[in-house]
Amino acid sequence: MVSKLIRLCAFVSLFVVCVYARAVAMEAAQEASIDAQYFEDLSQALDDMNFHAVLVMRGDEVLYEKYFSRPDENWGEGLGLVAHSAETLHDLRSGTKSIVSALIGIAIDKGFLPGLDVPIRDVLDKAYFANTPQTSEMQSLTLKHVLTMSAGFTWDETTPYTDSANPEIWMWESDTPVRFALSRPFETPPGDRYNYNGGLTQILIAILEDSTGMPAKDFAKQYLFDPLEIKKFHWVTHRSGQVWGASGLRLTAQDFAKLGRLYLQRGEWNGQQVLPVTWVEATFTPHVQTPLPVKYAYGLHWFLPGYVQDGRPLKAALASGNGGQSLFLMPEHDLTVVTFAGYYNQFPATIVMPQRLMQNYILPAIGLTNVKLGLRKAPI
Repeated sequence: MVSKLIRLCAFVSLFVVCVYARAVAMEAAQEASIDAQYFEDLSQALDDMNFHAVLVMRGDEVLYEKYFSRPDENWGEGLGLVAHSAETLHDLRSGTKSIVSALIGIAIDKGFLPGLDVPIRDVLDKAYFANTPQTSEMQSLTLKHVLTMSAGFTWDETTPYTDSANPEIWMWESDTPVRFALSRPFETPPGDRYNYNGGLTQILIAILEDSTGMPAKDFAKQYLFDPLEIKKFHWVTHRSGQVWGASGLRLTAQDFAKLGRLYLQRGEWNGQQVLPVTWVEATFTPHVQTPLPVKYAYGLHWFLPGYVQDGRPLKAALASGNGGQSLFLMPEHDLTVVTFAGYYNQFPATIVMPQRLMQNYILPAIGLTNVKLGLRKAPI
């Protein structure tokens, strides 16, 4: 009797395991399914748009990759008609900021910087603070405030980048960009609210160089680009000798995607922990809310779009640059999307057009239909 009962229990257990395994396999198959019609529709739509490259990956698999021959620029200088390809370097514009963030995370992990809460006055050459009043706001300004765009400086980048009144252009024209960025008066206390400020990224470049004793470009090559096997890049350099952290980096679409894959793999690349897991987690944690009417939070120099599908939130991250340059990540779906485009200084197209590709074509292609950006319920 006992032996029969044991055999019966074993049979039932095996049946349950088989049913569960089949359910898991079916779920995985559904997750892996692709609706190719959406990608066909995307190809047709792109014929009438001004995109230069679109790359879609799930895991290490390329789901869609297309390049176009269209006019382009190199940091504002016209290049004429460019036959874009997988080998073509392209402006990241403000997508550069997210790469600078990764470099700061690596510097902290290597012990060059003590952590996010360090006051920036403790990790910057004192010469940068010449003629800058040491107010209570300046004394309390930390690395985290700089990374989350909540430093509090007066700074308005809504002015077109073709206008010399734009503070980033004004900063470029100055002899010492970091000193210029630090000299702006405080509008709000540090940490009080988000305000987009390219000067903060230039401050990060100075912090990186002062703490490591290395030019930022060399540090990036040794600790980020070489491990990711990024062999070809160009980084605009200011006459002061510093690379332009706010917007000056050029990469190929495939190499930009590697940065996304690095974050989705929690900082690991080919068995090497290039970026600490804690930095990836902190980067994708909402620290401040942007003033947009939709849910658009900000992490550590990354945007965090508030996508929802039928009321259910979807985790996402975005490195975004002027002209339609974007690196979208959706960790729960192991999705990486790169777009390069020519919508330079065309607002809101520079932001709206990549979003349109995501919501109308790319997300539905992997089974994520009816995805929208959630609306904010209350003003800041």
